[in-house]
Amino acid sequence: MVITRDCRIRYRSVEKDRWVTFGVRGFVLTGKRSQSTRDSWALLDRWWATIKKTVDERPAGPWMYSMTRDRVREIQL
Repeated sequence: MVITRDCRIRYRSVEKDRWVTFGVRGFVLTGKRSQSTRDSWALLDRWWATIKKTVDERPAGPWMYSMTRDRVREIQL
């Protein structure tokens, strides 16, 4: 399972293809502004129960979720 701040990964065809080919499961920390490390930790802390539940319920990939301050939503690959 991957956690990244690279919010453009889903738009880069080679990276997206690798994500799908290798069945990666992951979360992308996104938002309207650049995040500090502290902001990223706060986001992870806020959504940790959701992350854990999703990983447990979806053991097979590929899948990708976007995490913002307000919500967690699946990104279509």
